[in-house]
Amino acid sequence: MEQETGALFRELIAPESSAVDSALYDRKLADTGLFPEEILGDSKVDASQYLTAWIERHDLDHRTSHNTHSAKKTPLDRLLNGTLKIQITCKECKETEEHHEDFTSPLQLQVPADAGDINLEGCIDAYFKTRTVQNHECQYCNQLVAATRKIWFAQLPPNIVFSLNRTHDSGAKISTPVRVNLATIDLQGWCGPHVATKDARRYELSSMVMHRGESAQNGTYVAACRVHGSGKEMAQLDGDIHEDKWRIVQDETVSKNKATRMIRNFDGAAQLLFLQKLA
Repeated sequence: MEQETGALFRELIAPESSAVDSALYDRKLADTGLFPEEILGDSKVDASQYLTAWIERHDLDHRTSHNTHSAKKTPLDRLLNGTLKIQITCKECKETEEHHEDFTSPLQLQVPADAGDINLEGCIDAYFKTRTVQNHECQYCNQLVAATRKIWFAQLPPNIVFSLNRTHDSGAKISTPVRVNLATIDLQGWCGPHVATKDARRYELSSMVMHRGESAQNGTYVAACRVHGSGKEMAQLDGDIHEDKWRIVQDETVSKNKATRMIRNFDGAAQLLFLQKLA
């Protein structure tokens, strides 16, 4: 599948803009069979569901074509695979169950509808908040009980994707701005004790996908990608030198944008955030 996907994008890239011809992309993608038909044909599917479907298909295709045992990491695993530790404590017998859960697909963060604005850390904090769960089947007292559920990172991946859920129960879009620190995002507060000593916890935002529109059924997606470099490398890109800049990709158009301007224009539209671990 890696070869098929790479060949598809090489064919679709428009040389004059370094962007994908979106109409041709839709037609070609349907022909490849890389996605289930229900994903491509459903106007309600958002960017997060689209990415998750691609990751799952890529993973399945790789394991099948390489006859790979499930325990062996795929190329996407090496980029995106992390581990959550889940701890559930029974409120009746007070015993605790623990297990680990690997993740590769985006972690789903809920954007509050009633907040004036919030930062990314606030959304992450809500995801990892200790919760009470009902009707948990306790393996110690063998009954359905209320229990507390705690989760944290047991292993951090080189890259992590957060999906900001902006869909209200009514189907309306939640446009609450989510502020993101473009310099450093430290995940220390949501890591288990062993992660702090063996893994770097600091990330930066490398790219993001934004949605402009009132609901998932209408509007358009825009991508923003950070460009690193200095000196000759950046001069070749822009004709001037900046520590880092962004490229905004919308359909076949690629435009330049500084980080502060990008945040001001798009912080209420961000849906997918791609974080890269700092060296």
